[in-house]
Amino acid sequence: MALTKIINGKIITPHRVLNNGVIVIDGDKILEVSESNIEIPGAEIIDAKGNYIAPGFIDIHVHGGGGYDFMDATVEAFLKIAELHARF
Repeated sequence: MALTKIINGKIITPHRVLNNGVIVIDGDKILEVSESNIEIPGAEIIDAKGNYIAPGFIDIHVHGGGGYDFMDATVEAFLKIAELHARF
């Protein structure tokens, strides 16, 4: 199990900001969020250096992709944009 530990961040939660927070991650799954240090021997350490850590803020507003724009107003453009976004 390759764990990652993010330290020294301001973690935005639904209820408040956790200053100097710690997040433990296993692959693509968050295992724990804490205000106190969690000892994880062998974990990769990422220092957030006091920056904010925000979950799931992904901008889904797009105007196109792959060299195409919805303003092209063609079936080809819409399909190419959809294919590109489905891949990523």
